[in-house]
Amino acid sequence: MKGYLHSDDGLYAFPLGPKVTTIGRENCDISITSPHIDNQHALIEYDDEQRCFILKDLNSSTGTYVHECRVQNAAVRLADGDFIRFGFNGLPLEFRIEQQQQQETTMPSIYPRQPTSNSLHLITQTIPSRRSPSSTISHQQQIDVQQNTGFSLRTRALSAGTKKISSITSTNQTNNAMRDSIVRPNAWTITSTSNPSRTLINGNFTGELDISGQDNSEITNRVGQLEKEVKGREAEIRELTDKLRSLEPLSSTFKTDVHTLRAELDKVKREKQAASGLISSLQRDLHSKESSLAKVNREIDGLKTDSRDKDLKLQSLQSKLNLLRDRSRAEEDRHNKEKEVKIKLAEQQINELNENMNRLKSQLQDTEKQLLRVNQNEQKLKQECEHTRGQLAEVKRSEATLKSDLASAQRKSLNSSYTPSTSPPPVIEAVIPVLATPVADLSQELFAYKSRVQEQEQIIVSLRRDLAGMTARLSDVQGELSEKQKHALEKSELTIREQTKELNETRLKLSKLSDIVDKQSAQMETLQSDLSKSKILVNQYQLLVDQRQADIDRLTKSLDEKNLVVEQVEKINHNEGRITHELVSIGAQCKGERHEQTIGRQREALNELRARIKSLEQLRPVNPSYEKVLQQVVLLKRELAELRARQALPDDIPYLTTTSGPNSIQQQSQRQSTATTVRQSSSATIHSEQPPQAQKIIEERAAHAETMNSLQSSDELQSTFTRKLMNLLDIDDDSLLNVTPLATLRTTDRYVALQQRQRTNEILIQKIEMLRERLTRKEELLRDYEKDLGKLRQAEILLREKDILLQDLEVDKRTKDDESLFLRNTLRETQDTLNQEKRLNSSIKLGRNVDQSQSHELIRRSGGSTATLHPHYPSDAVTSKVRTIKRDMNQKLTRKDYEIKTLKQELHEALDTLSEQSHKVKLLEIQSKTTMSNTDTNILTPHNS
Repeated sequence: MKGYLHSDDGLYAFPLGPKVTTIGRENCDISITSPHIDNQHALIEYDDEQRCFILKDLNSSTGTYVHECRVQNAAVRLADGDFIRFGFNGLPLEFRIEQQQQQETTMPSIYPRQPTSNSLHLITQTIPSRRSPSSTISHQQQIDVQQNTGFSLRTRALSAGTKKISSITSTNQTNNAMRDSIVRPNAWTITSTSNPSRTLINGNFTGELDISGQDNSEITNRVGQLEKEVKGREAEIRELTDKLRSLEPLSSTFKTDVHTLRAELDKVKREKQAASGLISSLQRDLHSKESSLAKVNREIDGLKTDSRDKDLKLQSLQSKLNLLRDRSRAEEDRHNKEKEVKIKLAEQQINELNENMNRLKSQLQDTEKQLLRVNQNEQKLKQECEHTRGQLAEVKRSEATLKSDLASAQRKSLNSSYTPSTSPPPVIEAVIPVLATPVADLSQELFAYKSRVQEQEQIIVSLRRDLAGMTARLSDVQGELSEKQKHALEKSELTIREQTKELNETRLKLSKLSDIVDKQSAQMETLQSDLSKSKILVNQYQLLVDQRQADIDRLTKSLDEKNLVVEQVEKINHNEGRITHELVSIGAQCKGERHEQTIGRQREALNELRARIKSLEQLRPVNPSYEKVLQQVVLLKRELAELRARQALPDDIPYLTTTSGPNSIQQQSQRQSTATTVRQSSSATIHSEQPPQAQKIIEERAAHAETMNSLQSSDELQSTFTRKLMNLLDIDDDSLLNVTPLATLRTTDRYVALQQRQRTNEILIQKIEMLRERLTRKEELLRDYEKDLGKLRQAEILLREKDILLQDLEVDKRTKDDESLFLRNTLRETQDTLNQEKRLNSSIKLGRNVDQSQSHELIRRSGGSTATLHPHYPSDAVTSKVRTIKRDMNQKLTRKDYEIKTLKQELHEALDTLSEQSHKVKLLEIQSKTTMSNTDTNILTPHNS
């Protein structure tokens, strides 16, 4: 079973080795020069058990593709007809399997031969069959060889082949009159002469022929042909024996060189075994050191866990403290808020009442203004009425005058009727209609003014009614307002009393909290002592770790040196083995030609290898584990710094130094209990012995003593409370602390003492309010920081997304670059073909011009016509041929032009897409920079504030 890798167009076939064939860019059985293929890319191995070829990818960067399916660092079975691509956008190769069905006879080579691996070239061997020289079948064999630098290889001659394939084709002629002829050939036989290094091949053809009378003539012809072939083969054998005799002295020198090389190989193998023993011992030492390191790391992890547990305990205590503080603050805030809410409610009620008052007053003012306007309108209307009345009187007067004029005019007209006159008619009739129109207008205005006056009188009546209602309402509201204010005052007094009670309760809670804080401070001191002990242990373990790390570094250095020595030895072995293989293959192929040159080149190659080995031995190894060790040291330093920071955290907590509060309270309670028991005993004894007046005096004195005791206890409680508060708030004012008790003071001095205490209380309240404002500001800053952090995280997410987009765009850009390169190459090829065709056209045209010039010269010399010179080739046929050629050329040119145009369009489109993608990438980079700058400014602004 043989495997081949055929190219896509079927021009090349790369045969696979019997066991393993390596594929890569350099120093492989099949070398493919491509940037997407690694130096050692893949293996194709034949599996005897499964009887199939297996493709293994050697963890290449771009992978191998079987039927467009990517295989990386994995193995795949190959079947007949599979398409394989090595690397990204590699050339497709078809895998084919050929079953060996033909008989093969191998002729032994001159020297013992090992498999060759040189550069690719084809060796074709043609083996004639026994039937006839015309029907010889040429068997071509493709040998995959890897060429080494410094050697030039020739193709092997046909006469010195190592394999000869004899194929005898027996034809069955099936006719009714002829019988089957069976040829039983004896194959090529190998005969060895006295000299063992020479072999002779004699072809003795013996066949049992069962023939009939009709086939005798054919058989005699075949026998003659076969005898001729035998004679030719014998002549070839004689030539080969002569060549072998001439090559014998050269082979002896070559054998000596091979023996020396084998001896050197044995030495190198022994050195390799010694180095492998040293490596195994070093590996054992390394394993032991690694186990000890693992133990130390476990111990360090244990210490780290202990320190973390202690840190967690500290954090839990701190969280408890913070919870207690937060609870107390929350309670205070809640009480304060409730007070503020109540005060705000009272203020809102007062404001509402004031608003109602103001609203009613504004309504009263509006009504008064409306009344004034109404009065003004009344006066205006009265004036207008008087004016209209005067106008009416004037109109009436004018009417009376007009009537009198009319009467006088009528009289005159009557007189004139009796006495005709030539004078014109009177003007009175024309004046009457002129006066009638203003009279009508005045009457209409009078009617309108009267209606307006009536409407305004109605509005005045309604406004007077509203005024009376509003005044009644105002009086009621004034009566109600006083009652509501009384209720609001009572409510405010109740809230003040409740607040005083809540203040007393908070004071008691604060005293309890101070006791808890004292206890927790003691616990913190114990925890700090434990932490200091753990620090000492950590330092000790750190010293041990440093010592072990130094040992590990020393061992790793020695191991690396030995590994380098082993690698150099392995390289030498590999190079020497390759050289021996190349030497053997060259010796087998040279056949006595240029032996001295090949041997000289081999010696030069050996000298170069020795020089390389010496240079590699002189070089010092690089320690790759040193960086890892540095990283571990840096991590340990960071952890130590974190531990120190955590230990330094409790120092910032303010401790309470005054712990005399609970003791003083206990003493006071003990005093009170002893005083009450003494009083009870004394009162019991006195009650039995004294008269009632004396008993009253004693009871008054006992009540006075109790009040004095309660005053003293309250003074002491207040003094302790103020001291603790001042210590917590860091107030260093001795005048505030030196407060004399009220029980011992006179009545005149008590007022001064009370004022002093009020002043201290005001100072403490101011300090607490300042702290509260600071806390609120810090909380606002923290919220701002959290918002900025959220924005930063969103910006990081956006940056990651944009990085992914950039990577995708880069991949697309690479693919487009590859496509553009491919298109450019195709363009160049098409341009080259076009240029070739243009040259052909120009040459054809030149040939035609030369022929025409020659024909014209002949005509000129002979003086005849062109038709007489070419009677056998008429002009019509020539012109038709020329036209067809021109048409074909034009069609080809148009096709090429179309292809060039399409390729240019595709190139332009690819360039446009590339420019768009580059523009997008630039925009994304600008956006990412702007987002980063915005986030930086947002981070810097709260810090600056």
